[in-house]
Amino acid sequence: MFSRPRRTVGPRDPGPEKEVEAHDDWGGVPCRVRVITRGLALMLTLMLVGLAGQSRSSLSVPAAIATYDGFSSCVRALVLSADDRTIYGCNADGTYTTWDSRLSRARVCASQGPYIVRALFAHDGSKLAVVDTAGVVSLWELVQWRRLVEIPSRGGMAKPLAFSRDCTTLATADDLGVRLWDVTKATPSVGPELDLDGVTSLAFASDGRTLAVGTVDGTVRLWDSAQGRQFPRFRAHGSEVISLAFAEADRMLASCSHNERMVRLWDVDVDAGRLLKEFDGRSAIQAFAFAPGSRELATAGFDGAVRLWDVATGDSRWDLSAGDGPVTALDFSADGATLVCGSIGALRLYRLDVSPPSTD
Repeated sequence: MFSRPRRTVGPRDPGPEKEVEAHDDWGGVPCRVRVITRGLALMLTLMLVGLAGQSRSSLSVPAAIATYDGFSSCVRALVLSADDRTIYGCNADGTYTTWDSRLSRARVCASQGPYIVRALFAHDGSKLAVVDTAGVVSLWELVQWRRLVEIPSRGGMAKPLAFSRDCTTLATADDLGVRLWDVTKATPSVGPELDLDGVTSLAFASDGRTLAVGTVDGTVRLWDSAQGRQFPRFRAHGSEVISLAFAEADRMLASCSHNERMVRLWDVDVDAGRLLKEFDGRSAIQAFAFAPGSRELATAGFDGAVRLWDVATGDSRWDLSAGDGPVTALDFSADGATLVCGSIGALRLYRLDVSPPSTD
């Protein structure tokens, strides 16, 4: 559209650093210009654009609002209290710790003694179940931090645990199958048992009777614990299923495997299970959790990153850094706006109620 201005020079070219007189092509009106290299102009433009983009992203990507690095053990499980004022944690070294909502104060409330290999808090934060290296399951009450009962393993290592949504039933599994326990009485349930070897993960649906059972061969089956009825199994992963969780609607089940970086969502209304979506955690998955309402799913990887996914679209909303080591425990606040992440020796607290970064 415009032609390049013509330079007029004398017998000796004054060089690119000197001012020269030029005329435009519209009327020959003289003007003063400085010759600047194209590379310098392009560099300045890119710097300005990059700074502007960085400024926009820093306003939208959530940063940790609180951190705690005051211990050296691995966090096995976390839960926020119903009022979001207290964070309860169970550590691999057998200590049970509470933090305030800003992670500014920590208090060791009790000690299990033996090393903890599995731990699970009840949904309401009232109970804690742990498995030690001897295969013994201990059930704790959190208000006074007292041990309610010890459940010895019947054979081999007791592995997975699951609380019912109303926190009245605890499911445990060992080499002889799955048993149910009455949490209110701390006694075995009178209901049926599931005779199944190789159980590696458990999850209750909200009805309190349907139990999802993952096994070492990568398959998942549903079990009606009230009637003792098994439904056909389906293959969820190529290796053992290490974690399961129902969405609040119950027809959707999330699963992950020990050697895979995918978290998969299944429609379990059908007999064999139908794959709905899968999320690439980009690292071996260590933990995942549904946000309240099950519209979002948080996944934690071996690389120390936590990713938040939109369940409906499958899009990644956030990529957060929660520590240098593997993130081993996650929990949301009751309103879904706060996420607490636990790893080896560290806790991070994030606020998620900010606008996601633009994808333009």
